[in-house]
Amino acid sequence: MTGLHTIARQSLRTLGMSVVQVLLGLITSVIVARALGPQERGIYALFVLIATGLATLLNPGIYAAANYFVGTGQLTPAAGYRATLDLAALTAVLGAAAAIPAAWVLGLPTPAGFAAALAALTLAQIVINSFNGLFYGAGRVAAITRWKIVWAALVCLAFVLAAVGGTDALACAWLFAMLNAIDAIAVIVLFRRSITVEQPPTGSARAMLRYGIPVYASRALLFLGQRLDGYLVFLLAGAAALGQYGIAVTLAEQIWLLPTSVGLIMMATIGKLDTQAAAGATMRVIRTATALIIPAAIVLLICIPLLVPLLYGAPYTAAGFAFLLLLPGTALVGLCNLAEPFFQSRGRPDIPLLTCAAGLGLNLTGNLLLIPQHGMLGAAVAASVAYSIQAAITLVLFVRMGEVRWRELLGLDYAYRAIGCAVIAWVATMRRVS
Repeated sequence: MTGLHTIARQSLRTLGMSVVQVLLGLITSVIVARALGPQERGIYALFVLIATGLATLLNPGIYAAANYFVGTGQLTPAAGYRATLDLAALTAVLGAAAAIPAAWVLGLPTPAGFAAALAALTLAQIVINSFNGLFYGAGRVAAITRWKIVWAALVCLAFVLAAVGGTDALACAWLFAMLNAIDAIAVIVLFRRSITVEQPPTGSARAMLRYGIPVYASRALLFLGQRLDGYLVFLLAGAAALGQYGIAVTLAEQIWLLPTSVGLIMMATIGKLDTQAAAGATMRVIRTATALIIPAAIVLLICIPLLVPLLYGAPYTAAGFAFLLLLPGTALVGLCNLAEPFFQSRGRPDIPLLTCAAGLGLNLTGNLLLIPQHGMLGAAVAASVAYSIQAAITLVLFVRMGEVRWRELLGLDYAYRAIGCAVIAWVATMRRVS
């Protein structure tokens, strides 16, 4: 139970940080959407999508390796800092170099204006992602949570001032890139100031890469499964459609707040347990998260379609309908991703890789079939269906590998009632919106 107490305590702290960040982020999102309009917001969303994609696809799992090696005691925080910094610096430079031609190849308008901002943002995000794993592996959750809240407030204030002074997609891109550069410098300084740097043992970087690359592969596929639809919406339906679809995706993914907060903590905790204990801890975490997420999903189903036109303006009303289509699958896959740290802690990062590959294939197929006729609403349906099937596959594999029973995992009596209430709320809201 000690492991569960640790997961609960640190997850609540991380969740608190995430809630504050989300609130500040939603304020920023509303400001940007109203200042730019759907067309310009779509261009800005494409810029952020490309940078985030490059930062994910060119980071060979450094964040996961840092979390695992420091969290399990194979590297001290001081040695982990040096190894993480070396690997992050190399991949960040490669990412920045790749970002410049990507501005032309991936369809950004006026690519010459966006290229340097794209390079700066990609570099900063690789560093930030890598060091986030180091903080969690070292158990320094309080330090990183405090800074992230400060940074989210800084971002919100900066975009408020930019909107007041008049802005466009390119100006927003440069502003966001500079704010991420501040974040990257801050996380390095914040971790460095309380340690005396140690030279990591020989072969540490290679060991981190051997562990990180399979995790990277699953994360890369997960990213493509979650974000490729946005790029296809841009290509097949236009920038204005992406401007609206991006809002629907952002709102739907807030249901991941709890699973993401818990998942960041679980690796360092269950990695020290035997398989039976780790499976039991993971099972109880999934059950608890389910009991919290289903009521939260019902509240979001009722409120978001009403709030979207009120907050973002009438041009974004369709985003509320796309949100309703996205939420069921998004909630399911968020819950089942809580099993991913279990697989990784057992030395089986290939299992999340396979489930993400299945989700990507289904999502891509659905998008190509549905977007040409139904635009962003077709993308929302395809994503929700793909997420749901991916979640089912993940649960089946967890039950088999962890040797747990379905009734113990799901708490079926509660699950039936809660899911029934969620379905009723979803159908009623769909009828009201349509």
